[in-house]
Amino acid sequence: MSTAFPPPDHSGATDADADDLSVHVDPDDVGGRHAGGKPGGEVRQASLVQRYLPLGISALALVVALAAFVRPSAQEVASTPPVSVPSIISDPTASTERSLDSTPTEPTDTDSSGDPDTTPPLPTEGYVVSYQDQKLVLRPNYSQGCSGRHVDLDAPGIVVDPNAPSDISYDPCNNSGAGPTLDFPPQVAEVSSSSATAADCSKTIRTAPSAQTQTVSRQLVLCTTTDGISTAGQPARSRMVRILVDGVQKDGTVTLTLTSWEIPS
Repeated sequence: MSTAFPPPDHSGATDADADDLSVHVDPDDVGGRHAGGKPGGEVRQASLVQRYLPLGISALALVVALAAFVRPSAQEVASTPPVSVPSIISDPTASTERSLDSTPTEPTDTDSSGDPDTTPPLPTEGYVVSYQDQKLVLRPNYSQGCSGRHVDLDAPGIVVDPNAPSDISYDPCNNSGAGPTLDFPPQVAEVSSSSATAADCSKTIRTAPSAQTQTVSRQLVLCTTTDGISTAGQPARSRMVRILVDGVQKDGTVTLTLTSWEIPS
C-alpha cells in the first residue's frame, strides 16, 4: 500500500529564502571545466615554469660548454703519440744472446816505447861521464855489395853480430845520392856546439827534436840516447851521447868523435 505525499508548498517563501537556496559557482571553476581553462593551482605552476625555465636552460648550456672544453676532441686524441711502457718482465734470453753475439774488444796497445811524446822527460842535471872523445870510423861494407853498419853507442863500437843490440845504423849507399846517412832512435836532436853538455842535449831533444834519419856532413853535431845495453847479463844503463862528425870521405867513410854520460835514474 502506497502513501501519497502532497507536493511541497513554496507559496509562502520570500525572496531571501530564494537567495539562500541559490548555488554559487566560481567562474574560474566554470571556465576550467567548460571552457578548457586551468584550475588556479595549475596556473600558478605554469607561472613558476615560465620564470625559472630560462635559468635552467642557461645552466645546461654552461655545463655542455665546460664538458666540451675539458674533453679532448677526437682529432687531438688521435694525434697524441702512444706512451711506451717498459716491460717489467725481462727476457731471460736477451742477455745471453747479447753475450754470444758481442765481439771481444781488442786490447789497446799502450806500449809507448819509441814515442818521444810519451817518453819520460830527460833530466837536466846529475849526468856522469861514461866515456869522452872516443873515435869511431865507419866504412862501407863492400864485401856484400854496398851495405852499412850497426853501431853500439854504449860500448862504443861496431856491431858484428846482427842479433846483438845496436843504437844507430850507418848507411853509405842510400838511393838519395846525398851521401851517407845515420838512422837514430826517436830521441835525437841537432845541437849547435861541439862542446854541448848533457844538459844542453837533454833540453834540445825535448824542445827541438830532429828527424831520425840524418844525412851526415862535416862538423854536424847530434845528441841521442841509448838503450843502455852493451854487454849481455849486465844491467841497462841508458846514456846520453854527443856525436861530432869529423869528416866524410868520397867513398862514404865517416869519422866520428863520441862523448857519453849516464842518464841519472
